[in-house]
Amino acid sequence: MTLNLVITGVPDEVVVIDSIPSQVTVPMEGKVFFHVYYKFFRPDVNINFLSKFQKANSELVISLDDIYASLNLNSLYRPTNMSKIQPGFPLVLTVVAHEGKKVPVTFGNSINLQFNPVTMSLVNWPVCTPDSVVVYAKSELLETVDSVSLDPFTVKDFSDTLMTVNLRPIPGARFQTTKVRLRLDLEKNYLKRATIDVEPKEVKGIKIQYHPSTVDILYYVPERFYNAKAPTIAVFADDIDLTKKSGKVAVRKAEEFPHRKIYKILRDSVTWTVK
Repeated sequence: MTLNLVITGVPDEVVVIDSIPSQVTVPMEGKVFFHVYYKFFRPDVNINFLSKFQKANSELVISLDDIYASLNLNSLYRPTNMSKIQPGFPLVLTVVAHEGKKVPVTFGNSINLQFNPVTMSLVNWPVCTPDSVVVYAKSELLETVDSVSLDPFTVKDFSDTLMTVNLRPIPGARFQTTKVRLRLDLEKNYLKRATIDVEPKEVKGIKIQYHPSTVDILYYVPERFYNAKAPTIAVFADDIDLTKKSGKVAVRKAEEFPHRKIYKILRDSVTWTVK
């Protein structure tokens, strides 16, 4: 069956959307996969969406508002208010047909993450000095049955570009600790690429939920690449004493660090644990 695609939600003049075919053929008992990624941050997240459509008019309506809400993309370099997304950060939405068994999946309760491995393309993004940045793994990139808390790691020496982060599922989770490897590729003090690899890879299609204690993000966001107030968490390596097994550090207001171009703080404090 061939369906016409109807895109709703984000206005075209704000977000560039391409790679959307005008029609897509789906099996009557199949699924439609929505591949959503950003130009500068590409988790290549697949949303398994039950192919519900009205056979009378043969239209499949894709709501970008629903996709944003499902992926919790408010924390990915965009303001909370979707209407204020700045041009220059294209959202590429690809729709492909995939034959498969019909499954009861709806927006918001299942995200199938594919790792082989996941690559975040960060082209010519300048980074802070090695002793002034803390990098966190993004919870949306990590496979787990339930909510997770993340062990942060500091980037003190960029020559050591391979790190491991432990995921600790909250009580009641059905899986043990998962390890994540992050590789930073640098060129002339610029972060070219960050590659995330998850072990075990064979765990697929696991439901993600979000927990208030999950640490969201990450690294330096320079003003020249994003001229709006981006939701970002900023904790600096000199605030965390890794000689201690655990601790808590306050996240200070961005106005205290104008030279670091950190715009907005999501949480009041961050906890860490050294394995």
